[in-house]
Amino acid sequence: MIYGEASFSDLSYYMGDKNSDQCLQRWRYSLRPQIKRGKWTAEEDQEVMNIVSEHGFDWQKIKDVQKHRTRAQVRERVRILTAKNRSGSNGGAKHWSVEETFFLMSRIKQHGSRNWSAIRKEFQL
Repeated sequence: MIYGEASFSDLSYYMGDKNSDQCLQRWRYSLRPQIKRGKWTAEEDQEVMNIVSEHGFDWQKIKDVQKHRTRAQVRERVRILTAKNRSGSNGGAKHWSVEETFFLMSRIKQHGSRNWSAIRKEFQL
């Protein structure tokens, strides 16, 4: 980039109806050449699932490990991988039973909504 990330206010001047925040977001999450696109490797999948099993759905920690993927890419990949892990016999996502829902809610009440690793340990996945 010619001017660096600090010059988005200058760039927005030339973009007409786009402000500096919009220009910055477009660069960070779409145009930056460091962003990896395309298929995820088995190593990336394993790395992401290891972080999820250790820290739960802490997107920033997952993103810190996957530096060449955007947060949106990481969230979508985790959603796909966890759906695969919970898939029912029809190949689609398995619906939660009433008992599972109540069990989850009681564990959230017990451990808090940010301690997913403790909640996960009590589930038979």
